[in-house]
Amino acid sequence: MSRIFMKVVVNPASAGGKTREQWPMIAGVAEGLGITLDPVFTEGPGHATELTREALRAGHQTIVVVGGDGSVHEVVNGFFESDRPLNPSAALGMIARGTGCDFIRTLNMPKSVGQALQALRDGPEHVIDLCRCDYIRHDGSSGRRYFANVGGVGIGGATVERVNQTSKRFGGWFSFMAGALLTLLTYEGKEVEIVLDGNRTLSGRYHGVIVANGRYFGGGMKIAPDAALDDGLLNVILLGDLTRSEVFSNFLRIYRGTHGSHPKVQLLTAREVTVKTDDATCLLDLDGEQPGRADACFTVVPNAIKVISPLPARSRADSHGATET
Repeated sequence: MSRIFMKVVVNPASAGGKTREQWPMIAGVAEGLGITLDPVFTEGPGHATELTREALRAGHQTIVVVGGDGSVHEVVNGFFESDRPLNPSAALGMIARGTGCDFIRTLNMPKSVGQALQALRDGPEHVIDLCRCDYIRHDGSSGRRYFANVGGVGIGGATVERVNQTSKRFGGWFSFMAGALLTLLTYEGKEVEIVLDGNRTLSGRYHGVIVANGRYFGGGMKIAPDAALDDGLLNVILLGDLTRSEVFSNFLRIYRGTHGSHPKVQLLTAREVTVKTDDATCLLDLDGEQPGRADACFTVVPNAIKVISPLPARSRADSHGATET
């Protein structure tokens, strides 16, 4: 078997800092599988985006990110510059080392380091969609980011803000569960206007507007059970003005993906979702990152990036437009 060389963007602070300590082990496992990893290490927020762009400009065809969903988010943005792909033929690979590791669930990528490396070595490439989000940064300026998994405004952004300000040493599921429950104790719904594909408008008080490309977020919550990564659509989950008792009595249903039957929850699809509000505390969540607030516009970018994963994304290419399920 010929040896494979891979450029790797490593977040050494991921997995509670264990990635830094365990990197020699990860590299050793790769060598045993016939893979030589050529790593660059991030030094702070946003650095993974810069390192990815440098690697793509240098001609690397595969960029493997070692870290969590936040690291994947930064690397995905590194595939683009001035809204253009730096190298359309380049592919993204993942070795999940973070808190939630939700994106790999939809991709069917294993979390085990050894199995993930085997999947990167043997797995096929698949072309998937991304979502582009235009939003307001905390300083009031306009921002734009791409995301691969799940974004939204409202309670998700408030939860991410809380989780990112607290320790994650007890693991992803506990951190997100604790953060979500604590947020629910104080969170009040926001008055928003939601426009789907420019021709359908909904308005009222909502706990959250969630825009999903993948199926999972929040450390294993199956928020968009019907989402597919390659269907040219965004799954939109509207959480209405839920009472605290309704939230707590239905909280675990989100992990099972059965929350769609609740009368105050709507599951829709669209290619573009705009969320407008006069409330500056309506925070944004993009792949577990909290870069700003609404107003926000989410737009699907079909066939945007190649990923290496063992199983193809489940296609729903026969779906069209903004529909309610």
